[in-house]
Amino acid sequence: SLSADVVRGYIRPVGDGRGALSQLQAAFLFDVVQTGYKLKAVKRGANPVLTIPYGDLGSKKSGSAPVDRLGTSRQMDTVLPSKVEVRYLDALREYDKGSQSADYPTSSFNVKQVDFALSLNNDEAAKLADVLINAAWSERTKFNFSLPQSYLSLIVSDVVNIETPDRTYQVRIESINTNENQTLQVSGALSAPALWESDAKGAEGVVPDDSVKFVSDSQAILIDTAMVFNSTDQPGIAAQMSGGE
Repeated sequence: SLSADVVRGYIRPVGDGRGALSQLQAAFLFDVVQTGYKLKAVKRGANPVLTIPYGDLGSKKSGSAPVDRLGTSRQMDTVLPSKVEVRYLDALREYDKGSQSADYPTSSFNVKQVDFALSLNNDEAAKLADVLINAAWSERTKFNFSLPQSYLSLIVSDVVNIETPDRTYQVRIESINTNENQTLQVSGALSAPALWESDAKGAEGVVPDDSVKFVSDSQAILIDTAMVFNSTDQPGIAAQMSGGE
């Protein structure tokens, strides 16, 4: 669940609350949806909440022209990433920029860089890169369909099974609108719970040496000098310290 995720460090961007949440949404893979007068954070990767029979698709006003039961579209391979590179603040390297990447086997070359003002470890960043690239290729298939009002309980981010004569699709709902005839117009993307999990391991970066090396014994030099500043017009000793090899 989302409560198990820990934000170790975050540089909040200048702007409104939506912009501040967008970084966290992208890194911890959750949707923010409105339910009544409240905002709800829903972690991705949930199991389907219900199954929609094929006969319920294509809901329309009585006497109106037939509509497609299940419209589909698919993004072209050339616009999808062949590599996703996640850049983050690496706490093990004094919060210097770290980078982890994941590749997808495709003939196109399209590198997508995602910058996070978040403190992540190497494995977390590698898993995120793996999830993001696989999600981009899986969710390139989009669905559009209408439902009767008996499905008013559905909210954005819900995952549903859609039955068709050929196969059953698992779809994550991305938008729900009410048509003039009071039917629900729903759009979503092909999804699966396993899509949002990864066992990728991150490459280790070079950890800087934070030890203070001893050079030599220090040497104190007392200086016999006149007053230089008014602030030194008081009892005291002018001195200089140095160390040599």
